[in-house]
Amino acid sequence: MADQAKFPDGTLNPLADYVHSQGLLFGTYTDRGDLTCAGRPGALRHEKIDAQTYAQWGVDYLKEDSCNASTDHETAFEEYSKMRDALNSTGRKVLFSLCGWSSWYAPVGMTLGNSWRIGPDDRNWNGVLKNIDIMNGLEKYAGPGGWNDPCLLLSRSSSGQQHVNELQARAQFSMWAVLAAPLLFSGSVLQMSAETLATYSNKEVIAVNQDPAGRQGWRIQGGPLADGSSTGNIWARPLSDGSFALVFLNVGKSPLTLTCDEDCFAALNLSAPGSTLALRDLWSHQDLPDLHSTELRFSVHLEPEGGHRMIIVKKKGVATFQV
Repeated sequence: MADQAKFPDGTLNPLADYVHSQGLLFGTYTDRGDLTCAGRPGALRHEKIDAQTYAQWGVDYLKEDSCNASTDHETAFEEYSKMRDALNSTGRKVLFSLCGWSSWYAPVGMTLGNSWRIGPDDRNWNGVLKNIDIMNGLEKYAGPGGWNDPCLLLSRSSSGQQHVNELQARAQFSMWAVLAAPLLFSGSVLQMSAETLATYSNKEVIAVNQDPAGRQGWRIQGGPLADGSSTGNIWARPLSDGSFALVFLNVGKSPLTLTCDEDCFAALNLSAPGSTLALRDLWSHQDLPDLHSTELRFSVHLEPEGGHRMIIVKKKGVATFQV
């Protein structure tokens, strides 16, 4: 039964119609258990009628959580498959987002939905780092149509609470782009600063995230961040035009210099004799000096606790930068 106090029309149709009238897509939330995380009725044993209702409402995106549900792997897969089949049977295109908080969804995620949570809620900066660590090694499971989901981009809440600072928000956005992660932010658009809005509207970074090859990046230098094993990382993502997106990240409490040297570039097959590498900084929107095979070395000096640099590197003459 609809909550008449919150939804006096007894339906989400008016809200969906308004969202669509603004040129946006409309998403909603459910749970594969008997109850949602907030104690509302879940979808268990009601997948078909719920999916039909979502289609009638004009839902474009459905997140299905895992509160109050079985933690058995096969049971979880079966319950998610029921909602997948129910959504498909409506004939409406709905992006299906699984929220199971575990990396064991990754190997089968592509068969169940369009994205799948691989770790815990990222309520703060350390939560962001935990999810970054979990994503390394899962890149083989991501591709067009299905994505590992390291949780939400953190911004100011509707009450103005700041979960990460501006530097960290931009670092997270850079990492989510190189990780081919869904760009879903947790925050109020009305509370965002001009800097945060500029972060989330950087077309060059978004283009990396939306690269049609759909390949997820991986860590090429450094180790786990959340437990303090490593303070600096370099991550790389191959792009469809033959270039690579690199993110240099410092999460330590002191400034740090990170270097991609000849071995680093060789790991990306970018160190052929006689080659010239073109570089572009995606936050300053500037081309950087070329690197030549006689001296392949690119160093960045990063400030503490979120200092980062994001560049595109490509063999000169192979491709052009596209936004």
